[in-house]
Amino acid sequence: MKRRMKQILIFGALLLIICLTPIFILLYSLKNPEQEQLEHSVSPNNINEVEVIVIYDFPDPVFEIRYGQETIEFTKKREDISIYWEDDYKAFVRLEGRVGEEPRIFVLTFD
Repeated sequence: MKRRMKQILIFGALLLIICLTPIFILLYSLKNPEQEQLEHSVSPNNINEVEVIVIYDFPDPVFEIRYGQETIEFTKKREDISIYWEDDYKAFVRLEGRVGEEPRIFVLTFD
């Protein structure tokens, strides 16, 4: 009887560990999503910078344009990303979509 109870407890503990491990992994990945820099550009006189980041978040990745103290988020992946500077305080980020889609253009102004 004691041996049977000991086997049940060991089996229950193993089952609990096996069930909880994926939950802890998921919670960790939600708390610390992986980031990757897709594009980075510095203004002509190295005063300001723009970067485009992808954050591999669950269930879908989030894309961010970071400039100065500002952030613009978008969720749809773009095929080509271009950054053009008019001067040190104004930049254009052009996000090309698939064939037939209109490109999205963001005008970024720095203070």
